[in-house]
Amino acid sequence: MSDAVIAVECKGRNAEALEAALRRAAQERGFGILNITDLRRKLEEKGIAFGTMSRVYDICNPQAAAQALGSRPEIAAVLPCRIALVEGEGGMRLVMVRPTALLAHFGTELLPLAREVEAQLEAILRETANA
Repeated sequence: MSDAVIAVECKGRNAEALEAALRRAAQERGFGILNITDLRRKLEEKGIAFGTMSRVYDICNPQAAAQALGSRPEIAAVLPCRIALVEGEGGMRLVMVRPTALLAHFGTELLPLAREVEAQLEAILRETANA
């Protein structure tokens, strides 16, 4: 997997328990979950059989988002951050693209903010996986 991606194994955990832990960990750090997309269900609604559980959580820290958008409005193209909960051969996994990798496409001025957000999101992933 690319260095631009963080993936954390969640062995022995089910999706519902992980979602509840994700909500708690996010809230404790000033983030909120804005939306959940169940990709398996969406594909099945379109007539495509997809047996693997895959959910995407749109997650946001409003203060950080406002700061980034105030500096570069076009950053809206990569907001909010996304965390995927996917089922694999070894169990459940939480995956996200590093905010530093995403914001690097818009220049270097927001990299310090991206590093702060990334550290918080990585902590959320690890706390969720170990809850």
